[in-house]
Amino acid sequence: MALSAAQLDSVIAHEWLHFFEEDAAGDEIYRPAAVAAPPARRPRERLHLGADGSAHVSVGGPDDRSRALAATWTAVGNDIVVRVTSAPTARSSYRIVTIEPDRLVVRVS
Repeated sequence: MALSAAQLDSVIAHEWLHFFEEDAAGDEIYRPAAVAAPPARRPRERLHLGADGSAHVSVGGPDDRSRALAATWTAVGNDIVVRVTSAPTARSSYRIVTIEPDRLVVRVS
């Protein structure tokens, strides 16, 4: 079974912000960046997927400022896999395993 066009459109249409307060059991929760996030002392990761298969992942840099990393994404069965292609990081790929209109569940490796 593959992802539907509506599911892909809902992911690509938004920038997604990591709500680490909602993480559980190895899964990370991302919500649309338009949703008000509680204040945090650490930078929140962001995911943005382009319609052309490009992506960027924003992570906290050494000075806590956010830095964008180039990435690509592909649909793999029911999941979307985002792979960081620029500078090596502790996280090289993000697997989106659940897609809802206001929530993504992501597994990181």
